[in-house]
Parts: sequence; C-alpha cells; structure tokens
Amino acid sequence: MQDVLQILIIEDSALDADILSKFLTYNNVQAEFYRVDTAQDLRDILPTKSWDIIFCDYHIHPSFTCPDALAIISEHNDGEEKNGGFRVPVIIVSSVINESKIVELMQIGAADFVIKGYFERLIPILRREIYNVSTFRRYEANIRELSAALDTLKKETRI
Repeated sequence: MQDVLQILIIEDSALDADILSKFLTYNNVQAEFYRVDTAQDLRDILPTKSWDIIFCDYHIHPSFTCPDALAIISEHNDGEEKNGGFRVPVIIVSSVINESKIVELMQIGAADFVIKGYFERLIPILRREIYNVSTFRRYEANIRELSAALDTLKKETRI
C-alpha cells in the first residue's frame, strides 16, 4: 500500500469511526483519517484531498443516508474523471442490512460491504481497492506520457 493513505469516513458515530481507524492502524495501515456526518460537510471535504478510499456507514442520519452520500461522491467522481482523475472507491461499513440493500448500494457505486465488528475482510478489500486505484493512476500516467510523446513526435516530423 501507499505510504500514507487519505481515508474519509462518513459516519455519525465518532466512536464507530474511531474503532475503524484504530483497527486499520493496528493492521499497519498508514493513513490520515477524516470523518464527516452531514451532506454539506461531505461536499465541502471531497475536493480538498486526493482520497484513496471512503468508508461509509449505511445508517448516517434520517436526513442524510448512504444513498445520498453515494450520489454526492458519484457527482464528485464524475467531475474528477472529466479532469483526468479517478473514481474514489467506497466501502460500506455498517451494521447488518439485508442483501437486497447491499446489491442496491453496489449498483449505485459502492465497491464492497463489510459488517461493523466483523472486519476480517476489511484489509483484503482495502488492499484490492488501493491496488485498483494505483493501477488506474499508472495507466492514466502512461496514457498522458504517450500522448505527450506523440505530440512531440508530430511537431518534430512537421519540419
């Protein structure tokens, strides 16, 4: 994994966010953690960092739900992609919800789901998503490098 990950936690419970961050730290994940619990705070913080991963609770607030958070993140991701950025993966970390809700969340943008307190899958999921993002970043960097080389070659051959 990278040296220091930028991890955003969308969670109304400071205790639950602390448990998650302590679990990751205990498992040698070097990260800076940020927590938000409102739609406005999420909109405000998304453009401030190059996020590596986002963890999101399903039950945030009655007025701010996980699907609301995924819609805001999707809007942010769409803007990032237009500017050559990448989609930030979202892992739902929540208490037990039914399978149809999990499928629905994955259809609207979640990368995976982990039940709170059962974090055995969390590190492998985190590694997979970080690997996917780093692979995409390398791919995009290669495309930019090849495009620049092609532009240079075109200029040189016009002489």
